[in-house]
Amino acid sequence: MLVIDELGYLPVGKVEANLFFQLISHLYESTSVVITSNKGFDGWADLLGDSVLATALLDRLTHRCQVLSFTDDSYRLAHRKEIFKQEKS
Repeated sequence: MLVIDELGYLPVGKVEANLFFQLISHLYESTSVVITSNKGFDGWADLLGDSVLATALLDRLTHRCQVLSFTDDSYRLAHRKEIFKQEKS
C-alpha cells in the first residue's frame, strides 16, 4: 500500500507531475493507493499543470476505487475553533 498525504499542499512541477504519473501507472492494478488532498478532482489539472496528464492519472486512480469526500472542517480547524471558544469564555 502506498499512502500519499496532502497532495497539492506543495507546488508540483512538470517533472514531478510526470514522475507521479509514471509511479501511479506502474502501480496501477497491483498496489493499493491512498491519496489525501484538499483539491477536488476538478482542480487536478491546475495542480499538475497539464489537463491531459491529470485526466489520464485520475482515470487510473478512480478505476475500481472508493472515493471518500469530506466537506466538514478539518480536525485542526475544528480544534482551533474549540480552543478559541474556550479562550473567549
